[in-house]
Amino acid sequence: MAMSSNYLDAAGLKETFRRSPFKFANTKVPQGGLRDSSSPIKKAPEDEAPNDRLNIQTPFIESALSTSRLQRIDEVYRMKVMHLQAEKLLLGISKETLKMGLRERSETVDEALLFAVRFGNVDFLVEMIKNNSELLWSTRTSSSSTLFLLAVEFRQEKVFSLLYGLDDRKHLLLADKDCYGNGVLHLAGYPSPPSKLSNVVGATLQMQRELQWFKEAERIAPEIEKERVNTEEQTPSEIFTKEHESLRKEAEKWMKDTAMSCSLVAALIVTVTFAAVFTVPGGTDDNKKGIPFHLKDPHFVTFVVSDLVSCFASCTSVLIFLGILTARYSFDDFLVSLPTKMIAGLSILFVSIAAMLVAFSSALFTMFYDEKWIVPPTTLLACFPALLFVLLQYPLLKEMIFSTYGKGIFDRNMKCWS
Repeated sequence: MAMSSNYLDAAGLKETFRRSPFKFANTKVPQGGLRDSSSPIKKAPEDEAPNDRLNIQTPFIESALSTSRLQRIDEVYRMKVMHLQAEKLLLGISKETLKMGLRERSETVDEALLFAVRFGNVDFLVEMIKNNSELLWSTRTSSSSTLFLLAVEFRQEKVFSLLYGLDDRKHLLLADKDCYGNGVLHLAGYPSPPSKLSNVVGATLQMQRELQWFKEAERIAPEIEKERVNTEEQTPSEIFTKEHESLRKEAEKWMKDTAMSCSLVAALIVTVTFAAVFTVPGGTDDNKKGIPFHLKDPHFVTFVVSDLVSCFASCTSVLIFLGILTARYSFDDFLVSLPTKMIAGLSILFVSIAAMLVAFSSALFTMFYDEKWIVPPTTLLACFPALLFVLLQYPLLKEMIFSTYGKGIFDRNMKCWS
């Protein structure tokens, strides 16, 4: 593919990096394939008049479905063509940069690379650097010295993960610093851009995400970087502590408010389930030392077991939330300790609520054994509070579990790409 360097102006390259040229690579053809989607529509014989509304609507329904399938196939085809064209264009651009002088490259390619880092276009960066390794040291349009320092500054984890696929050059890149003397750890100590931090739900998870970035940079950076000071005589730890103090206080308030609210619910469940054991449904036989009348009833056994499970689970959740309320709330606590306690507390509280509802339903079944009509509405009503709790708390719980125990935002198993 031949092209002139005149076409490699800054504006053209900026438009190229904004959209990944490989975004269509994993596009799937609609289920059924081309053959099923393009099958002809069966029409009713002209001499047969439709007998009902269904016979009238069937051809129109089939026609609409077939048109929808054809539109999806056409869209997939166009995306695949765009993907191939983008691959060829990017390959041509990357080869053309080899012919440029240093000044011409600084005015076009370097600026485009820095914008690609800002927008997280990994494919563009990989293809360009593969054909010209000198682009790793692009420095023109940013206070940050290298592309990877800029990736830390703008919290582009996919770009930062490219370091794991580099050879020994990554040590030189990690030892570099910007014009203010900030290394990779210093930049990780500053707050994330608001546009990135707003994608994380809640102050606690935002604090955790900031810690994950700082700890990852600390893990991969040279040991000497931990104590190196910038031009303002600040170490990375000092910067992180100073810049994130307000977020830490906000996260602490959120954790305490949530723990207090949940502990009140758990304490109420403890009170109810504890009293329910001594007021068994159906009463007791006074002549036999208070043995329940329905001792052999399976519903009564279910009531006792679920009531005990609810009582013990709610007691456990109260203690967990108490541990949250009395925590130190240091920065490191927000990485694993506090999220783990909140996950355990919310999960056990849900078990307590579910067991309490089972105990309530079992007590009704024991007392109204002959009234079968009461079973369906009671079951539905008992499921509603548990379902409501799941719908309200599950998104937060899921996000917290994946953020704490998921595979992480960094790809440490990145294969060598340069």
